[in-house]
Amino acid sequence: MKTIYLCDKITGECGFLVLDKGSISQAIQVCLKLNADNRDREFSGLIDALKTYKLTEGTIVTLSQADKFVVDDFTINVVPGFEFLK
Repeated sequence: MKTIYLCDKITGECGFLVLDKGSISQAIQVCLKLNADNRDREFSGLIDALKTYKLTEGTIVTLSQADKFVVDDFTINVVPGFEFLK
């Protein structure tokens, strides 16, 4: 069974963590639109969570954007909400 937690223990800003079989399996950030004004903040919080929980890949859920970034050997998948909820 997977459990989703609101993430508030990290120094940066990360929206949610998914606990699966006793360990964190996913870090998820949520924003309406990823842009030049918020990109550093969104990436920083997510990468902080990825480092903390020894993950290599994270997700940013947006209203309608889709993209993929590699930052410091971490993969950040940007997906629209409707796709994420499939």
